[in-house]
Amino acid sequence: MKESTGGNSRLKFHESATGPGPRVVETLKEMRNPLAERNPLAERNPLAEHNPLAELVVRRNEFPEFPSRILAILLLLALGIGCGRNTPDMAPLRGKVLYDNRPLAHAQHASVLFTPEAGRLAKGKIGPDGSFELSTYSDGDGAVVGPGKLAVTATVDDPGTQSENRYQGVRWVIPKEFGNGDTSGLSYEVKADEDNFITIRLTSDGQGEISEGDNPEF
Repeated sequence: MKESTGGNSRLKFHESATGPGPRVVETLKEMRNPLAERNPLAERNPLAEHNPLAELVVRRNEFPEFPSRILAILLLLALGIGCGRNTPDMAPLRGKVLYDNRPLAHAQHASVLFTPEAGRLAKGKIGPDGSFELSTYSDGDGAVVGPGKLAVTATVDDPGTQSENRYQGVRWVIPKEFGNGDTSGLSYEVKADEDNFITIRLTSDGQGEISEGDNPEF
């Protein structure tokens, strides 16, 4: 048996042909990191007890997926901000549609569409009295300020009607040319900070015009 003295510790162990006994091994394990008793994290990083940054590194190793989740959330937020919509200048656009000097009221499906030179299409349904109000991004927000083309659609259901695939089973009650801004001959410039009330006058022989102002005479 040999006795070893080091610092404040004294170990006694029996020599054997295979090395120190079990008690010596356990004692050495306990002495390997004297900070482990006070700070479990220090067993992997002895500086963690005195260095908050080192402790953060240790905790990151304990939860490796945590920074990845934060990074994914930040990326999603950045994409959401980057894809945010920049709404262009808008103004109200409403009015009435007359067909052969009478309110366009005999169509089951009737709409007015405004296609600006730059920006999103605005559209609105035509009511029983021929009135309409256009919307672009939300109900009643109007149309993009600036020049654009107008179109008017007016149809009724008719299963026996053979037409283009888009209008299969419907019949036009006004000349179909009015339903396309490129062929309607109707254009208008939406003015900023104004009400933009217009009267769209259509005829059965394919003529159309737009006038500004409220309360048209029927």
